[in-house]
Amino acid sequence: MSWRNSRNTSDTVHMKKHEAPKRTPWPRLIKIGRTTVKIYRRKMPSGNWAYRIPSYSSGKRRFDCHPVKATQAVKADKFAIQIFTPSEMRKLLAAASNEFLPCIVLGAFAGLRSAEIKRLTWDDIRLADRHIVVGKDKAKTASRRIVPIWENCATWLSPYAGHAGAVWGGGYFQFYAEQKRTAKEAGIAWKRNGLRHSYASYRFAQTMDAGRVAGELGNSAVLVHRHYRELVTPKAGEEWFAIKPSHEASNIISAATG
Repeated sequence: MSWRNSRNTSDTVHMKKHEAPKRTPWPRLIKIGRTTVKIYRRKMPSGNWAYRIPSYSSGKRRFDCHPVKATQAVKADKFAIQIFTPSEMRKLLAAASNEFLPCIVLGAFAGLRSAEIKRLTWDDIRLADRHIVVGKDKAKTASRRIVPIWENCATWLSPYAGHAGAVWGGGYFQFYAEQKRTAKEAGIAWKRNGLRHSYASYRFAQTMDAGRVAGELGNSAVLVHRHYRELVTPKAGEEWFAIKPSHEASNIISAATG
């Protein structure tokens, strides 16, 4: 395989088959999971190869064959699905700062991914219409979807009505630092993707409709049925979506965000 500089055809790097350029792969630099790597590999374009991709040095470079085919395939990460109990959720909500509270609420009671929450603006949250618009530029799957706002979610978010700009005003690392701080303050261990897994589990128990829950989550009914079936009882699902702020806590939030 040759890697030619499109501006200077004499600048050619010859590599053996299945040999990648000697630089640290970007997935390792930002520490993403293997499942995400598989998604990126699958979504790389294929077919007629006249592809030009960005280069760190001089303009564009061209591959004379599909570069993804020269990389090693990876197996998806396998993690046990972990969810929060209603009791743990109440502790997290009580420990969250006013700035981070909406992020907890959107993950736990709307099922949004962390990446989607970080991209979301208050204009996307239509409290009056009781739904959230996750645009294709903000969704992980690059597909626009409408997520319902349930009663308890609306109650938690109502003090923030009228806010503008990004829902999360901090940066990437600050988001996860605040996540860690909140869990420590609550006295519980943070669970990997626990908010979204909790929403999916309790919502599926509440509805027993994998297709409906998949539409809300932005994934497939097969995945919902495989991962979230019978993790919790319908009664637990009703308890989860009945979690609301106490009158005192609601007054504190309103005063802090006013």
